[in-house]
Amino acid sequence: MKHFPFLFLILFLISCRDKVNTNEEVKYKEFTDKAIFYRDSIINLDSAYFYFNKNKSITNDSQSDRKVYLLGEMAKIQRMKGDYIGSEATATEAFQYFNGVKDSAYIFSVYSSLGTSYQVYLIMKMQLNITIYA
Repeated sequence: MKHFPFLFLILFLISCRDKVNTNEEVKYKEFTDKAIFYRDSIINLDSAYFYFNKNKSITNDSQSDRKVYLLGEMAKIQRMKGDYIGSEATATEAFQYFNGVKDSAYIFSVYSSLGTSYQVYLIMKMQLNITIYA
């Protein structure tokens, strides 16, 4: 009977921890849904980037799949807006999380985004050189 308050305290702390995780999951789902909606509308890519970035800030570093997914999506949006150097920087930021990723499709997405950004950047650079020398 004298251990009852101690047991009650431990159960209370465990239940509070689960609620915090659930709250973070709800926020993650809400922000991801908004980001995907804005990304798919193509008109509001800035809003999509905002929500992906907000999600990145609330995601733990141990959640590698989520971090790589979010950084990949952010890099794609930057590329679509014409920020090729920023897209490359965002994509390379995801490299530090590759070891913990379970779904290799996220890694493929980051490398694809990185390659596409670099390719478009080179094409634009070549076109600029042609116009300067023409």
